[in-house]
Amino acid sequence: MPDTMSNPALLSKDATRLHAYWLGKARGAVPVRRSLDPVIEIPQLVASTFLLDRIGPRWRYRLVGTKIVRQVGRDVTGQWFDTLYGDSARFGLEWFEQMRIERRPMHFHGAANAGPARRWGAVELLYLPLSSAPDGPITQLFGGMWFPPDWKDGPLTGWRTVHASALN
Repeated sequence: MPDTMSNPALLSKDATRLHAYWLGKARGAVPVRRSLDPVIEIPQLVASTFLLDRIGPRWRYRLVGTKIVRQVGRDVTGQWFDTLYGDSARFGLEWFEQMRIERRPMHFHGAANAGPARRWGAVELLYLPLSSAPDGPITQLFGGMWFPPDWKDGPLTGWRTVHASALN
C-alpha cells in the first residue's frame, strides 16, 4: 500500500478524503472493519458512504448513506447486489472479485441519469476492501458515491462506466 494520502485518479475532494481515511487505517494491509468508526472519525462523509457484506459468494448492502438514498431515489439497504442489478451486476461482481483477490481499492467514474428529464451527470464511486481479521479474507467493501453539485435527486435510471481502475 502506498504511504501517500492522495491519488490523482480521484476526482472529488470527498473521494480523496475517504481514500485517505482508509489508507490511514490500512498501515500496509487491508484494514480490519472494527478499526473504522466513520460516524465519529469522518462524520462529514457518512451520508455519502455505503457498506457491502460478502456472504458466501454474494454481496449485500449493509448500510447506505442518506445522501446516496436521496440522490438515487431508493434505499437498497439489506438488498443483494446481484438481485438489484440483474444482468448488469456481472461487471460489478467481477470488480468485487478483483478487489477481493488483489486486496486493493477500486475507483470508478461514469455518467448516470435520474428523474423525468433523464439528464446525464458525472458520478464517482470508490470501493475500499475490509477484512474481519488482520490478513484475513476480504469480508466487506466500504465505499462512497458522489454526484455533481447540480444533480437533481430522483430515481437513478441509467449508468455508464467511463473509467474503472484499481488504486495503489
